[in-house]
Amino acid sequence: MSELLQQEIQHLQQQIRIGKQAAPQCLQAFVDEAALTQSLTAELNPLWAAYQPVLASLSASLKDPFYWLVLGEDAYLYERQHQRLWCLPTGVGDFSLFKISAGKSLPIEKRCWQGQAWKLPSVEALVSFAQTPENPMRRDSTRLFGQWSWLTAAGHLDLDDRQPSPTDGYKGYFLGVIRITWDALLRLSQQQGGCLIANTPDLTRQLHTHYDLSDSIIDTAAFVQGLKQAPCALAQVQASAAFRALDAWYHKIPVRVAHQIGAQIGRQVQQQVRRLPASLQPLLHPKSLVTTLMAEVVPVIKARHVQLAQAPQQAFYWLVQAEEVFLLEARTHWVWQIPKDLEDLDTKAAQTRLSQDTGVEAHQRWQLPSADELHTFAQTPNNPMRQGSNARLFNRYHWLTTAGWINLDNAFTDPTKDGKGACLGVIKAYGQHTWADLLALCADKGWRLVAASPVSTETQEALHGGDTPNLAQLQQSLQDLPNNADLPDLPDFDQQIPARVRALVMQSLTHLDAEISPLPPLTVQQMQDLGLWELWGLPAETLEDLAAQARNPALDVRACPVAIDFGTSSTVVGYLEQGRKKLIRIGVKDFTSPVEQIHFENPTILEFVDIATSMQAWQSTPYRPRIPWGAMRCSHEALASLRDNEGDTRITASILAKMKQWALRDTQDTSIRLCDQVQGQAFTLAPLTLRNPTKGQALQVDSEYPLDPIELYAYFLGLSINWRQRGIFLQYYMTFPVAYPQAVKDKILSSFRRGLQRSLPQTLLNSPQFDDFSVEERASEPAAFAATALPYFGIQPTAAGQAYGVFDFGGGTADFDFGVYREPNAEEEDQGYEEVLEHFGAAGDKFLGGENLLEHLAYETFKANLDLCRSKSLAFTQPLDGEDFPGSELLLEQTQAAATNTQVLMGRLRAFWEKNEHNSQGIEKVKLLDRQGQEVNCELSLPYEDLEAFLQQRLLQGVKNFFTALHKAFTEADLMPEKVHLFLAGNASLSPRLQRLFAWIAPTAEGAQGEETDETALALAKAGSEEVQAWVHQIFGKSVPEFVLFQPITENPQDPYQATTKTGVALGLLDLCPGSPMAIVNRAALTSQGEAPFNFYVGAIRRRQFQPALKRHAPYGVWQEAGPVRENTFTLVSSQSPAANTGLLAQDDPTLIHQRLTFVHAQGHKVFVRPLTPYQIELCTGVHREAVEAGEISNQQKITLG
Repeated sequence: MSELLQQEIQHLQQQIRIGKQAAPQCLQAFVDEAALTQSLTAELNPLWAAYQPVLASLSASLKDPFYWLVLGEDAYLYERQHQRLWCLPTGVGDFSLFKISAGKSLPIEKRCWQGQAWKLPSVEALVSFAQTPENPMRRDSTRLFGQWSWLTAAGHLDLDDRQPSPTDGYKGYFLGVIRITWDALLRLSQQQGGCLIANTPDLTRQLHTHYDLSDSIIDTAAFVQGLKQAPCALAQVQASAAFRALDAWYHKIPVRVAHQIGAQIGRQVQQQVRRLPASLQPLLHPKSLVTTLMAEVVPVIKARHVQLAQAPQQAFYWLVQAEEVFLLEARTHWVWQIPKDLEDLDTKAAQTRLSQDTGVEAHQRWQLPSADELHTFAQTPNNPMRQGSNARLFNRYHWLTTAGWINLDNAFTDPTKDGKGACLGVIKAYGQHTWADLLALCADKGWRLVAASPVSTETQEALHGGDTPNLAQLQQSLQDLPNNADLPDLPDFDQQIPARVRALVMQSLTHLDAEISPLPPLTVQQMQDLGLWELWGLPAETLEDLAAQARNPALDVRACPVAIDFGTSSTVVGYLEQGRKKLIRIGVKDFTSPVEQIHFENPTILEFVDIATSMQAWQSTPYRPRIPWGAMRCSHEALASLRDNEGDTRITASILAKMKQWALRDTQDTSIRLCDQVQGQAFTLAPLTLRNPTKGQALQVDSEYPLDPIELYAYFLGLSINWRQRGIFLQYYMTFPVAYPQAVKDKILSSFRRGLQRSLPQTLLNSPQFDDFSVEERASEPAAFAATALPYFGIQPTAAGQAYGVFDFGGGTADFDFGVYREPNAEEEDQGYEEVLEHFGAAGDKFLGGENLLEHLAYETFKANLDLCRSKSLAFTQPLDGEDFPGSELLLEQTQAAATNTQVLMGRLRAFWEKNEHNSQGIEKVKLLDRQGQEVNCELSLPYEDLEAFLQQRLLQGVKNFFTALHKAFTEADLMPEKVHLFLAGNASLSPRLQRLFAWIAPTAEGAQGEETDETALALAKAGSEEVQAWVHQIFGKSVPEFVLFQPITENPQDPYQATTKTGVALGLLDLCPGSPMAIVNRAALTSQGEAPFNFYVGAIRRRQFQPALKRHAPYGVWQEAGPVRENTFTLVSSQSPAANTGLLAQDDPTLIHQRLTFVHAQGHKVFVRPLTPYQIELCTGVHREAVEAGEISNQQKITLG
């Protein structure tokens, strides 16, 4: 190892020590200097290897014999040939003349390499230095600064002698010198931010202008200022990458010190964290706790390191304590006493007095200085005690030393043992301290260091304005001056680290809810007063150590039913408390904001921000997994993200909406692909499966646990439902669309069972109350809405029953429900029921939903821009009930890019559907994804007339289907009422376009919501309303009942819990929960043993029209003839449109689905079909019905419809 590298490592060790000093006192023990030196030296070696060629190149380029080294406000002269660094004279005239002992070090304290002490030169060194022609200090032949009398380590030397030899006992001027290699000097210059300047004749002239010893002139500051104007020889190397890398690395040392401290703190944090339940440990994020601690410490350590590494800029500093003031000599780090009086004492009396005075610290005592020490102190420039002629202190020349009194007026006199003089004490205890040590000590002790130069008028008056120094006045004069020991404040680490960690643990626990949901954070006071469920069961000593309270979660179990209306677009959650129905907000960004009714319509949507982080938590913790809310969001925040970034394909591709419709997909359906925002990680959702938890047993998760978005959504719902300030709920009831198959409902229920159970505190599992947890289906969505609407509009049950129909126009489907609201019969009355909701004939329009219509609008818009799509290589998706078009196979895809394009355009068309707002230019500028997944800028023309016509036609079809289903329901129930009450449910029913189609019943619907509509739309609506009326008269004939239409229930600003067209389902469901006086009788469920009724019309085409063999609600398991087999072939036709019941649908009607079937040995057979589930039939061939019923069948198979 080279000497220079060894010196570099010594510098490294010094920086590590300073970094340690910069840390709080209680953390310094965590710094292992040896280990840090070892690890950092390994890092230093390659940096040093890269830097050495730069240093060598610089060294070779610099050829001058003398260079000035400028460090801060000091200047030194480097003698290149002999590798010696010379210090400029520190005194003038006789006051710089000293008598020395051979080899003694000089008391000069200036910045130099690794703290080397300045020494007197040897005779040979001084003579060769003085005789070198280029030496800028030379003047008048071989004299230095025009003076001939100089000191060497061997004694006095006369530079005028031709062969000068040392003489003992004489006095002279002196120059300090140290040996330092050229490379070390270069490194020193760079390391300490210095500048190396080649001497020039101009600089020599400046030197002798500011240093004229014969006229007692020394002006170091002016000379240094002139040097700083000269070119620096280091500029090129300081610009090199190697130097910058090395310099930057050194700046990181305080951070590395802090990291070592952090590692030690981390071990203590881990010890504290392991004492908490495993379910809580992920919340605490030990690394984050350490980061939090170190975030307080690292910036301060860095700032303190910079300040501690600086050398003193003054010769003297006032050391100011609360009651005392002392003078600190920066060159020696000695502290000098400010005499309280100037009384003449003999040596013994002075020593007695000094021994009685308290030093800087209580254990220290003052002592007399030696004669040389006092002479040096007195002659040091800028000494604030200096007053009077020569080197007098306080204008006195008689002062005591350890050898007797000395005369400061005459430096040539020796001390006199007998006699008296003034007494000045000194403490040398800090002489071995570095300047960093002193600064750190002062900062820790609260002492102030005030620069002693320049001396203010007030300070001068306090020191020299009277017969003795006025210490109180002196302290007052220094009060407002800058404190050089004012290091940046350290965090309050008075506590032991374990206590600090405990405090941070408690602080982390305040985010128990807020970290994984938008619920507000807890306060430490709440945790201590009420306690935490998560701490229940911890040992008493652990709770005491944490200063925390545990709470038994069983105490907070609420015996209240919770109703969940899981909708396609939004989900509503309500609960019953003290007889009052209440609603719950989910995923609202700010729960402290005023409550709005829209907050209770919680969007059914998930936003996958960081799938890896989310799944790591989801698959590692069964109960209350710590999925960061920023990694996964749902409901309002997720929808806001989508709406605010509808043109951002990265956001759009991460959003999962239509979860409820996704549940209907089976393994044969096209999979759904999403892409998270953080990593752009694509992933595919597996089909929904049935995975019910085992009652009374804890859930288990592992790395194979699947991602079920409905379970995940239910979990987030549960976090808000089971908020610790609300309580814990265990009984949940759900509604479903009338046409959902039981298998699908069971899967959704199982997902909600898992998700809601995972939102419960794990500490509840061992309590008996946990066995009460249940999630059950209770009623259909329209039936639940009827339970709200009938009483809301003041309709009372009668013995015969009040007939009603519900048009539930939601985001995904339009559901129809029909029934009567009646008084209970004798049996029902005996069971305690007071009113009965008997419903039957439930039907619907599978593809008539607000979001589905939006998807169609996007589809129609793309179709109007096919040339653009082809030129930009754009693909889009086809709605499930959409019709293809010529060439569509090149543009329709089931890819993530295509789905994103459709979603983006749906967002842009939402205002047209919901508010009838038009783009004034008719052009929509939007970014879409091409087939390679790259963003492209597009300008799409918007065919508003075509879009309006589509909406009118599709809504018209839906309303006609509603009345068709109504007629069928009451006909098959053998109950054709004289009056039918019609209710509009679902947010989409607020559409003025829909309401105008009912204008023939309620003319006021024409101006629904005061919307301004163009004449074309109004004309279409009027024609549609008349067509609906004509259709009703056609299917009812002369027995058209009286229809009473009730407008959608709108929000009440005065009562946010009041039912609306959307929240009415969940609130109505609360009226149907167990224990309610209202009974539900579902005729279809009774005949199908709880399964949803068959939901299709199935048959064949006869005379170019569809003739159904199986109708909606057909009994399960009963064979019906569908038609003959022709040449072993049969075309099976099915539909979900209520219009299919009429037998009038043309064979090319878009609502009909044709399926060509080929059989074996079926000539002369007929096709028979029977329903198995709402969406599945069994088909066979046979000679006739009797043969089939006898089991004589062929070509038996099951077919899934839809």
